[in-house]
Amino acid sequence: MEDMEYRDFFSNFVDDEYLELADDEALEYAWSYSETGGSPKTCVALGLSETENLGWSLDEIADEVGVSRKALYNARDELGLVE
Repeated sequence: MEDMEYRDFFSNFVDDEYLELADDEALEYAWSYSETGGSPKTCVALGLSETENLGWSLDEIADEVGVSRKALYNARDELGLVE
């Protein structure tokens, strides 16, 4: 799927401002998690957590996007992104 298709899909579930912050790699992570059955909001939060130079903590991302911190941490764990 291409970048615009990712953005179009996720724009049905989250504010466009968050999609504008996400780089291409972030959207690929978001899509990867969506394929495991993750909720679209959690998918975007996961993608944002992998966006370089965003400067937000995981907790801030969860709060901004409106997902639980636990959901975000579990998503990162499921994709092997836990540090």
